[in-house]
Amino acid sequence: PGIPDVYQGTEAVTHLLVDPDNRVPPDWAALAAAAIDERTVADAWADAAGETKTILTRTLLELRRRRSESFGVGAAYSPLDLAAGAVGYRRGDDVIVVARRGAAEVTGPLEFPAGNWYDVLDPVAPTLSATVDAASAVGSGDDGTLPIAVFERE
Repeated sequence: PGIPDVYQGTEAVTHLLVDPDNRVPPDWAALAAAAIDERTVADAWADAAGETKTILTRTLLELRRRRSESFGVGAAYSPLDLAAGAVGYRRGDDVIVVARRGAAEVTGPLEFPAGNWYDVLDPVAPTLSATVDAASAVGSGDDGTLPIAVFERE
């Protein structure tokens, strides 16, 4: 328990305690290979790949670069009122994040503002608009589907 610590080289999954005595030199070649891995987050998750964390970080940093107005100083943050089993929030006008709460069943609607929204973590997922069932927006996490979705307005 406690606050996770980030050390140089822990961009990938690291199964070490955060005590400085447990640090090991980073495997720069493996980190560089993961950084240019062209798989989507959803593909890496389905493969149970150790690179999922690195691919997720890269994907979200690319989103932050594209939508800097949604993440910068003064950008709006508003929690979504979702039904049981999910939490979510909006960043600015063009980003929505939805995550499953553990193993809870996701029920209820997820309302999207006007426009078409696609999941940046799973580009092959259908584009959504209007109001959808929240369960169709996030997977279970157990069956190879992501338990989180990050939507960007087209």
